[in-house]
Amino acid sequence: MVSVKQAATLLGRDRNTIQKWLDQGCPYLTKADRDLGVSWELDLSDVVRWLEERAGAAAAAKFGDSEDGKMTEDEAKRRRAVAQAVVAELDMLERLRAVVPISGALDWWAKDYAEIKARAMSLPDKIAVAVDPSLSDHVRAIADKAMREVLGTLKTEKSLLNWA
Repeated sequence: MVSVKQAATLLGRDRNTIQKWLDQGCPYLTKADRDLGVSWELDLSDVVRWLEERAGAAAAAKFGDSEDGKMTEDEAKRRRAVAQAVVAELDMLERLRAVVPISGALDWWAKDYAEIKARAMSLPDKIAVAVDPSLSDHVRAIADKAMREVLGTLKTEKSLLNWA
Protein backbone atom coordinates (compact mmCIF):
# COMPACT_ATOMS: atom_id res chain seq x y z
CA MET A 1 0.00 0.00 0.00
CA VAL A 2 1.52 3.33 -1.08
CA SER A 3 0.59 6.99 -1.35
CA VAL A 4 0.35 8.87 -4.66
CA LYS A 5 3.79 10.38 -4.02
CA GLN A 6 5.33 6.97 -3.26
CA ALA A 7 3.70 5.44 -6.35
CA ALA A 8 5.14 8.24 -8.47
CA THR A 9 8.63 7.61 -7.09
CA LEU A 10 8.45 3.84 -7.45
CA LEU A 11 7.06 3.98 -10.99
CA GLY A 12 9.38 6.77 -12.09
CA ARG A 13 6.51 9.07 -12.93
CA ASP A 14 5.38 12.54 -11.89
CA ARG A 15 2.84 12.83 -9.07
CA ASN A 16 0.48 14.61 -11.49
CA THR A 17 0.65 11.62 -13.84
CA ILE A 18 -0.52 9.31 -11.05
CA GLN A 19 -3.33 11.75 -10.28
CA LYS A 20 -4.39 11.73 -13.96
CA TRP A 21 -4.39 7.93 -13.90
CA LEU A 22 -6.71 8.02 -10.89
CA ASP A 23 -9.01 10.35 -12.82
CA GLN A 24 -8.93 7.83 -15.70
CA GLY A 25 -9.96 4.89 -13.53
CA CYS A 26 -6.75 3.66 -11.95
CA PRO A 27 -7.63 1.38 -9.01
CA TYR A 28 -7.14 2.58 -5.44
CA LEU A 29 -7.79 1.29 -1.93
CA THR A 30 -8.75 4.60 -0.30
CA LYS A 31 -9.93 7.74 -2.08
CA ALA A 32 -8.54 11.03 -0.82
CA ASP A 33 -10.87 13.40 1.01
CA ARG A 34 -9.28 16.71 1.98
CA ASP A 35 -12.19 17.68 4.24
CA LEU A 36 -11.64 14.56 6.33
CA GLY A 37 -7.83 14.59 6.02
CA VAL A 38 -7.79 11.26 4.18
CA SER A 39 -5.01 10.56 1.65
CA TRP A 40 -5.02 8.30 -1.40
CA GLU A 41 -3.90 4.74 -0.71
CA LEU A 42 -2.94 2.60 -3.69
CA ASP A 43 -2.00 -1.06 -4.06
CA LEU A 44 1.02 -0.76 -6.36
CA SER A 45 0.49 -4.22 -7.86
CA ASP A 46 -3.09 -3.25 -8.82
CA VAL A 47 -1.81 -0.04 -10.42
CA VAL A 48 0.80 -1.94 -12.47
CA ARG A 49 -1.80 -4.52 -13.51
CA TRP A 50 -4.12 -1.65 -14.60
CA LEU A 51 -1.26 -0.14 -16.63
CA GLU A 52 -0.64 -3.52 -18.27
CA GLU A 53 -4.30 -3.85 -19.21
CA ARG A 54 -4.31 -0.33 -20.69
CA ALA A 55 -1.17 -1.08 -22.69
CA GLY A 56 -2.73 -4.32 -23.92
CA ALA A 57 -5.95 -2.56 -24.94
CA ALA A 58 -3.99 0.16 -26.75
CA ALA A 59 -1.95 -2.47 -28.58
CA ALA A 60 -5.08 -4.42 -29.50
CA ALA A 61 -6.63 -1.26 -30.93
CA LYS A 62 -3.56 -0.79 -33.13
CA PHE A 63 -3.88 -4.35 -34.45
CA GLY A 64 -7.28 -3.78 -36.09
CA ASP A 65 -7.66 -5.33 -39.56
CA SER A 66 -7.66 -3.25 -42.72
CA GLU A 67 -10.96 -2.32 -44.36
CA ASP A 68 -10.86 -5.20 -46.84
CA GLY A 69 -9.91 -7.73 -44.14
CA LYS A 70 -6.62 -8.66 -45.85
CA MET A 71 -3.13 -8.08 -44.58
CA THR A 72 0.13 -7.79 -46.48
CA GLU A 73 3.24 -9.67 -45.41
CA ASP A 74 4.90 -6.36 -44.48
CA GLU A 75 1.92 -5.43 -42.32
CA ALA A 76 2.06 -8.84 -40.62
CA LYS A 77 5.78 -8.35 -39.88
CA ARG A 78 5.12 -4.85 -38.56
CA ARG A 79 2.38 -6.13 -36.28
CA ARG A 80 4.59 -8.95 -35.04
CA ALA A 81 7.32 -6.41 -34.18
CA VAL A 82 4.80 -4.19 -32.39
CA ALA A 83 3.44 -7.19 -30.47
CA GLN A 84 6.97 -8.14 -29.38
CA ALA A 85 7.56 -4.58 -28.20
CA VAL A 86 4.31 -4.62 -26.23
CA VAL A 87 5.21 -7.96 -24.65
CA ALA A 88 8.62 -6.55 -23.70
CA GLU A 89 6.96 -3.49 -22.14
CA LEU A 90 4.51 -5.65 -20.22
CA ASP A 91 7.41 -7.79 -19.00
CA MET A 92 9.15 -4.64 -17.81
CA LEU A 93 6.00 -3.49 -15.99
CA GLU A 94 5.73 -6.93 -14.35
CA ARG A 95 9.32 -6.58 -13.14
CA LEU A 96 8.48 -3.17 -11.66
CA ARG A 97 6.25 -4.99 -9.21
CA ALA A 98 9.23 -6.97 -7.92
CA VAL A 99 11.99 -4.36 -8.20
CA VAL A 100 12.00 -0.95 -6.56
CA PRO A 101 14.26 1.62 -8.24
CA ILE A 102 17.23 1.94 -5.88
CA SER A 103 17.44 5.73 -6.14
CA GLY A 104 13.89 6.18 -4.85
CA ALA A 105 14.41 3.70 -2.03
CA LEU A 106 17.68 5.38 -1.03
CA ASP A 107 16.03 8.81 -1.08
CA TRP A 108 13.33 7.55 1.28
CA TRP A 109 15.89 5.87 3.47
CA ALA A 110 18.12 8.97 3.65
CA LYS A 111 15.16 11.14 4.65
CA ASP A 112 14.02 8.68 7.33
CA TYR A 113 17.60 8.21 8.58
CA ALA A 114 18.09 11.96 8.93
CA GLU A 115 14.81 12.28 10.84
CA ILE A 116 15.64 9.37 13.16
CA LYS A 117 19.14 10.72 13.77
CA ALA A 118 17.82 14.21 14.58
CA ARG A 119 15.23 12.83 17.01
CA ALA A 120 17.75 10.47 18.60
CA MET A 121 20.21 13.30 19.16
CA SER A 122 17.50 15.30 20.97
CA LEU A 123 17.02 12.51 23.54
CA PRO A 124 19.93 13.51 25.84
CA ASP A 125 18.35 16.96 26.35
CA LYS A 126 14.93 15.42 27.02
CA ILE A 127 16.42 13.00 29.53
CA ALA A 128 18.45 15.73 31.26
CA VAL A 129 15.31 17.83 31.81
CA ALA A 130 13.65 14.91 33.60
CA VAL A 131 16.35 14.47 36.28
CA ASP A 132 17.50 16.51 39.24
CA PRO A 133 19.00 19.81 37.99
CA SER A 134 22.26 19.17 39.84
CA LEU A 135 22.71 15.97 37.77
CA SER A 136 21.31 17.15 34.45
CA ASP A 137 24.64 18.14 32.82
CA HIS A 138 26.23 14.84 33.82
CA VAL A 139 23.22 12.79 32.65
CA ARG A 140 23.09 14.77 29.37
CA ALA A 141 26.79 14.02 28.71
CA ILE A 142 26.34 10.29 29.42
CA ALA A 143 23.24 10.04 27.23
CA ASP A 144 24.86 12.06 24.44
CA LYS A 145 27.96 9.82 24.45
CA ALA A 146 25.81 6.67 24.39
CA MET A 147 23.63 8.04 21.57
CA ARG A 148 26.68 8.96 19.46
CA GLU A 149 28.15 5.48 19.98
CA VAL A 150 24.91 3.82 18.88
CA LEU A 151 24.51 6.08 15.84
CA GLY A 152 28.17 5.50 14.98
CA THR A 153 27.52 1.77 14.59
CA LEU A 154 24.77 2.33 12.03
CA LYS A 155 25.49 2.41 8.33
CA THR A 156 25.57 5.94 7.03
CA GLU A 157 24.00 7.48 3.96
CA LYS A 158 27.45 7.62 2.37
CA SER A 159 28.17 3.91 2.81
CA LEU A 160 24.78 2.93 1.41
CA LEU A 161 25.18 5.25 -1.57
CA ASN A 162 28.57 3.64 -2.26
CA TRP A 163 26.91 0.24 -2.07
CA ALA A 164 24.28 1.25 -4.62
